[in-house]
Amino acid sequence: MIWQVIVGVGTLLTAVFTAIAAYAAWKAAKSAARQAESTAQQTELSRLTLNTDLLMRLDDRFSGGDPRRTRRLATAYLLKQRFNPQLGLPESEKTCYLAVTELLDFFELVGLLVRRKILDEELAWHTFFHHFHHYFHAAKEIVEEERRKAPTVWEDLLYLKDTLTRIESQKRGKTVSEPSNENLLQFLEEELEATRPHG
Repeated sequence: MIWQVIVGVGTLLTAVFTAIAAYAAWKAAKSAARQAESTAQQTELSRLTLNTDLLMRLDDRFSGGDPRRTRRLATAYLLKQRFNPQLGLPESEKTCYLAVTELLDFFELVGLLVRRKILDEELAWHTFFHHFHHYFHAAKEIVEEERRKAPTVWEDLLYLKDTLTRIESQKRGKTVSEPSNENLLQFLEEELEATRPHG
């Protein structure tokens, strides 16, 4: 009988220690889960901060002093090529053509950053869709010509076009089409005016 009591007490103690160990493990797991959630939140906050910083730098690169000159030269070239062959260019035709390719290269970089998920695609859409959509379609013949020569040229430019167009279509609830010639002409004229040197 004493042995039964000893075994009973031992079983009871084992059950109590097992319950204490299980409770401690549960608390540790809960604490680890909270810490993991906190780490995930900090990681997401860091990612958003880096996205915002990158986006602001890209916007500065697109809208700043020298990029404004590039946009002006590219716009003048595209206006002349598509709508007004008599238009005088601010610099040589070669310089203006190179400005178009430089502008497309900028959007190629944005496309690469979006494809690699370094830059959030919706942030890129919000910041660049309007300009990109019009510039891409105004320069479409140049893109096609250069890609005939070298098929891998501007692959991420095309990726960006598909991505931003998909997002715009989702936001509008309908398919986004190419801008009309009238719409492109208006955009290019407004862009030429917006990038005019101050002073």
